[in-house]
Amino acid sequence: MRLSWHALYVLTNSERKISKALSERGFETCVPTQRVLRQWKDRKKMLEVVLFTNYVFVATEPARVLEPLQLPNVLGYVKFGGRIACL
Repeated sequence: MRLSWHALYVLTNSERKISKALSERGFETCVPTQRVLRQWKDRKKMLEVVLFTNYVFVATEPARVLEPLQLPNVLGYVKFGGRIACL
């Protein structure tokens, strides 16, 4: 079984939800995050924000490459030269 990593392009603010849905279906996923201190007028708060907005990285087998596209809020794979780009 050979897994290839691909980048999925998804709707804004749905990266974590899509990653969880893919994990439940048996895919290995990655959504890089970073901790950032955000400041408002009255308070400061540490937030964990997505490092690459609109992208979810997923490891797929060639036979299951079309399954993630059936989830809502998934727009497609990142492509290069008309083919799905492998990372």
